Amino acid sequence: MGLQAPAVTVDLHLTNGLSSFTLVGLANVEVKEARDRVRSALQNAGLEFPHIKRITVNLASADPPKDSGRFDLTIAMGKLAASGQVDEAQLAGFEFAGELSLSGELHPVRGALAMSLALRQLKVRTKLVRSSSSADEAALVHDAHIYRARHLLDVVQQFLPGESTEAIRLRSSAARERALARQGCTNQALQGQAIDAHMGLDSTAITFLNKVATQLGWSGRSTHRTLKVARTIADLAGSASTQTAHVAEAVQYRRALQAT
Repeated sequence: MGLQAPAVTVDLHLTNGLSSFTLVGLANVEVKEARDRVRSALQNAGLEFPHIKRITVNLASADPPKDSGRFDLTIAMGKLAASGQVDEAQLAGFEFAGELSLSGELHPVRGALAMSLALRQLKVRTKLVRSSSSADEAALVHDAHIYRARHLLDVVQQFLPGESTEAIRLRSSAARERALARQGCTNQALQGQAIDAHMGLDSTAITFLNKVATQLGWSGRSTHRTLKVARTIADLAGSASTQTAHVAEAVQYRRALQAT
């Protein structure tokens, strides 16, 4: 038996109305569970889930059976693009496959090699976004272009809507002034109890940070460093409080530094 990987396109449509999430295209039970996985992954990663929208996801064509959670990442990126949280135009030329955990971690999927081979045989030039282990399998195909990711946020950060250099300069300057007005020094200069006093963490962010710090075995020093980065991200966003999204982004930066 040869390896087969029938092409499946994920179409996503958002409309105003009562909140709903409909998945069509002869999806089996496992794929339908993607609704809960994607919703939890987006929320736990600090990203916006469009609660006041009717969401319709179509797995086309309808004929081939769809199994496993390989469509999770594609559905998540489609939602983020449809809601303006990532730049839709930048998604062109990328092919996504990966199952999401409830926390947003990317898990390997079956058929990574078959998918990579199918794209090569069809002479489709695209960049494959995979979890680390699936990426190793897909990379066995010569000339395959692979992007490895461990978490949903690793992927999202590659497609955030861009800003001009001047806009970035002004936003950075405003963030610095915001920190100085609040505490008399930059966030990086905060020490000891002053860190806790000026973080402005909301309750959800506190729970999220404590869970991450425990799972990763962080020391108090590592946690405080991450907090200062999160507070800076919040200042750049013009937020009075440090929210889960800011902490989640800071955690990813911290993990990326530890991996290098």
